[in-house]
Amino acid sequence: MSEMPVVTAMEVRARARQRDRWVAWIVVGVFVFALAIGAVLRVLAESRSVEYRGDGFRLNYPAGWVRQTGLQPPYLFQVEDLGATPTRSTITLQRRPLPQHDPLGVVQRDLTIERRSGEWAGYRELSLDRDVRVNGWEGLHVTFAYVEMEPDPFRISLPVVMHGEDYLFVGKAGVYILTLTAAEENYARAQGLFLALVRSFREE
Repeated sequence: MSEMPVVTAMEVRARARQRDRWVAWIVVGVFVFALAIGAVLRVLAESRSVEYRGDGFRLNYPAGWVRQTGLQPPYLFQVEDLGATPTRSTITLQRRPLPQHDPLGVVQRDLTIERRSGEWAGYRELSLDRDVRVNGWEGLHVTFAYVEMEPDPFRISLPVVMHGEDYLFVGKAGVYILTLTAAEENYARAQGLFLALVRSFREE
C-alpha cells in the first residue's frame, strides 16, 4: 500500500498565495477589459450624430445632446450636454444682420461688448484668427474664457471657469455665429464634437 503524500503547511500557504495571485491578475484583466469596452462604446456614442434642418440651414449635432426649443432671435439653434458637470456644455447658432463694412469684425466686436457688459464675468478673448477656412466657408475664429458665477442656481456652488470658441461666417441671410461653451475640464472633449458640427454646417 502506497503512502499518501504529506503536504506541509508551508506548501499549503505557497499554493494559496499562487492562487491569490492568479485571482488578482484575473480581476485586473477583467477591469482593464471593462475599461477598454467602455472607452470604445463612449467613442462610438460620441461619433454618432443627428441631422437638423430648419431656418435656412442644416447641420449634424452630437447624439445624446439635447436640443432646446422656443429660442428667440437671433438664436436659431441650441444643444446641450446635460450630463456634463459642474455645468452643462452648450453649442449655439445665431444669425445676425449683415453689416455693410467688415461684417465679421463688426459682429465680433458687438459680441465682445455684449458679453463683457452682460453675465459673462471676467470675459476675455484668448485668440483671434481672421483667416479661417472650414469646408468652403471663410470666416473668423475666436477663443475665449469667462467665469460662470452660478453654475447651478438650485444649490450653493463655486464659480466655474468656462472656455469657449466662436466661428463666424458670412452667409446669404446674414452673419452666422457658431459658439461652444464648456467648463474647463470638459472643453477638450466638447471641442472635437463642436468642430465636427461646424464642418457639417450648410446654408440652404
